Amino acid sequence: MASNEFDKFLSEREARQNQTRSAGEIVVQGAATEWQNLKDATKALTSGKIVEGNRLEWRPYSAYYPDFLQLSNVAAIFIDRGIRNGVPQACSIRFDRNASGPQGVFLEDKSPVPAEVWSLEPQAEGQNVKWHVKELGKNFTSAELASQVAIRLVKQFEAYEAAFGR
Repeated sequence: MASNEFDKFLSEREARQNQTRSAGEIVVQGAATEWQNLKDATKALTSGKIVEGNRLEWRPYSAYYPDFLQLSNVAAIFIDRGIRNGVPQACSIRFDRNASGPQGVFLEDKSPVPAEVWSLEPQAEGQNVKWHVKELGKNFTSAELASQVAIRLVKQFEAYEAAFGR
């Protein structure tokens, strides 16, 4: 009986402590995990999906290149500038041409469809980290943002195909 009382006390104590975490602490403790969750959610959401005969393919790199989701001639590229104090720096997603070079190199020729970049900022919302996308003026969970990334990539694909008259 005393053990149950003690467990309850500890649970309540932990809940009170969690409620008093500052927004900064929430971001520091959760941003890196959420950055990975965003990539994992995007990969899981698009796995096995096909658009007009083209498979959505997740391309993680073991080198310093960023991870990206590719659809035919376009890609959603997940970029950050490393982690400082537990927080990924300068997170963004760039919608652009795919890595068309033989080694997955992004060529610098001009695309008929301009690239679009979403700047992501981890923010505390309650006790959770959400992503503020500056260009959209909205906050998203990692799962919600993964869905938005997939939709935007398909729109980039449609624009690219239309530019080439396909």
